[in-house]
Amino acid sequence: MQAPGTTLKARFVTVQLTLLSIAVALILENLLSLMLGLNERTLVQLLQAVDVSVAAISMWVGFAYGIASTNKPPHLMDFLVHFALLFALCTAVYFIGNGNLLGYFLANAAGTGSACTSLFMDHRLARRVGQSGPVGTLALLGIITLWELGSAALAAGDWLNEHYVVAVLVVPILLQCTAALRSIRFWQQHLRDDPAPAAE
Repeated sequence: MQAPGTTLKARFVTVQLTLLSIAVALILENLLSLMLGLNERTLVQLLQAVDVSVAAISMWVGFAYGIASTNKPPHLMDFLVHFALLFALCTAVYFIGNGNLLGYFLANAAGTGSACTSLFMDHRLARRVGQSGPVGTLALLGIITLWELGSAALAAGDWLNEHYVVAVLVVPILLQCTAALRSIRFWQQHLRDDPAPAAE
C-alpha cells in the first residue's frame, strides 16, 4: 500500500500537467480565434502570433518535463504559474488584435517573467539537494523578459517603426525555440540519469 505522501505527490504532478495543458490549449485557441477573425493580417501581427505560439509551446515543453521528472516539494509558483501564463499570454493576444505594442510587450514580459520566477525557485530547490536545475533555460527566459521590457520601453517612446518591430519580434521567437530545445535536452538527461542529472 502506498504512503499517503506518495499518492498525494503523484496526484499533484497529474494536476500540474493537466492545468498546464489546459492553460496552453486556451492560449492557442484564443490566438487562433483572433487570427481567423481578422480581415487582414499584417506581418507584425503574424510574427506576434508566432511569438505567442512559440512562447506557449516552449513553456509547456519546459514545465511538462520539469513537473514530470523532478522530485521536489511544490512551491507557491507551482500553483500560480499556470494561471499567470494563461492571463498574460491571453492578454498579449488581446493586444495583438487592437495593435497595442506597449501592452503586447508588457503582457509577454509578465508571462515570461512568471515562468522565469518558477524555474528560479526550481533551481534553488535542486541546489539544496546537490543537483542542478535548468540554469541555461532560466538564463534564456531572463534575457527574454528583459528584451520584452526593453521593447515595451521603445514602444512607449514611439521609437519602433514596422521594420524595427519585425526585428524586435524575431529575437524572442529564436530565444524561445532555443529555450524549448534546452529544456528537452536537460529533462531527457534528467530522466536518463535520475536521481543526479548532469548540469545543463
